[in-house]
Order: sequence, then structure tokens, then C-alpha cells
Amino acid sequence: MIVFWLVCAIFVAIALAFVLPSLLQRPDEKPDESGRKEANIAVYRDQIAELKRDLENGIASADQYQQDRWRGKAI
Repeated sequence: MIVFWLVCAIFVAIALAFVLPSLLQRPDEKPDESGRKEANIAVYRDQIAELKRDLENGIASADQYQQDRWRGKAI
């Protein structure tokens, strides 16, 4: 019976080793939300610029440009 409880204790210790580091992490160590927002804005601006280039090069029609630009705002 003692072997059973030792095995259980070992499994609990292993589980805690995976869970505790994230639970004990300080709030100031979390990823920067403003940096993520700025990255998303940069990606969006790049996509809009690519749509404009496609329109200027004749790859996309004006209707397709408007539709894709509207779809990007909805997401």
C-alpha cells in the first residue's frame, strides 16, 4: 500500500512541476499587449498596401479591391 501512495505522490509532484511555473509567473512577465497590437496593425497596413499594388498592376479589379478591403476591416 505504501508503494501505491509513493507512486501517487511522484505523479502529483510531476504534475505540479508542469503547472506551478506558469501559476507563479509574475504579471509583469506576461507578453506585452501593446507590442502585439502594433504588430497586428503593421500586418494590416501591409495587406492594404498589397491590395493597392494589386489594383494598380491590374491583378485585381476595383470591385475586388473594395470587397477585399471591406473583408479586412470586418476581421
